[in-house]
Amino acid sequence: MLDTLQVPILFKHARWILVIVAFFSILVFESSSWLIACAWTNVTNIFLNHTVFASPEVSEQQQWRRIESLFQQALFFHPTNQSAKRGMVIVLALQGNVESAAEIWREFGNTDLPIIASVSSIMETADPKATIDFWRTVGTTGQRFVDVGNKALENGPFEVAEKWYLQATTVEPDLADAWFSLGILYERHNMAKKADLAYRRASRSSKFITIGKSSPFCRRGWVNLELYSPPDLKTALAVYDRATTLNDFATDKEAADCYFYKAETLSRIDMAANLDTIVLLSQRAIRINPQHILSRVLLGVAYMKQGRFVEAESEFVQAIEISPKYSWAYYYLGQVYEQRGEINQAFELYKQALAINPQLTSARDRLAVLQEIINSR
Repeated sequence: MLDTLQVPILFKHARWILVIVAFFSILVFESSSWLIACAWTNVTNIFLNHTVFASPEVSEQQQWRRIESLFQQALFFHPTNQSAKRGMVIVLALQGNVESAAEIWREFGNTDLPIIASVSSIMETADPKATIDFWRTVGTTGQRFVDVGNKALENGPFEVAEKWYLQATTVEPDLADAWFSLGILYERHNMAKKADLAYRRASRSSKFITIGKSSPFCRRGWVNLELYSPPDLKTALAVYDRATTLNDFATDKEAADCYFYKAETLSRIDMAANLDTIVLLSQRAIRINPQHILSRVLLGVAYMKQGRFVEAESEFVQAIEISPKYSWAYYYLGQVYEQRGEINQAFELYKQALAINPQLTSARDRLAVLQEIINSR
């Protein structure tokens, strides 16, 4: 790796190095134009990086002209050299010649995500505004940058994905998907306030591609319910109301989750006062997704509080069938048996709940009470 002080020395001798490389390529390779073009491109890329990152002593205009000339020579030797074409795109765009840059860009397409990422990274470092002007001119959408961000999220650090999502919001400020993806990123890193703001911006956007109009409200509800400490139950309920009123979800899973969390929010606010609504919302979630275990358990608890123990038992049994390792289903089924006076059956269910989740203190407490009852017989 060359340090900054060595780069100007390389500039001074770059052409001689290139001549030597070209000479040997003619001797060794029958098709030498390709190697010559690669040599020109590599040297030019060094100049380009120096211009963008190292503040050269010569004027910026002179440096850009020098780099453009080198890329032109590379393309003379090998007109289809993709690296040289990308270099010309960058140089022309950063000089303000966006239309010419766009014309070259369109020749080899803009569907390759790594190419978009590499070109944008260099351009943005030099001139963020010129970068945005270029992408808008060539018709690269914000969704493409969302795709780049999603790809970066698979293998790269948080900051890389965040950069691409922010780029998407700059290219297309009214793209809800870009703000939504940014919110998901912040949510995963427990950045509640930033996630909330990103989802709020998504909900005010006008263009929705892969998400529904209810989607940002669903996520805002979850952030206010689960990420904020203490939870903001009033805001959570308001945004869940908005989501269910719009009734425009991306998937059935998202819809079922939204109805469940709305019911869960009401249960935390005042379960006794909202029992009927909790039942209706849980039933709606189950109709959308019969495998929604959380809704079945919440519905069972609501039935118990209404004294509907047979219906409650049915929900808990179905929850166990769906997920045999969900400890709360065993615990609440034990509550049903205990209410009916079937102590031994309740005792066994509490034991199963505790075996699955040793931290479930509610089950441990009930076991201790029932053990005393059994011992006293």
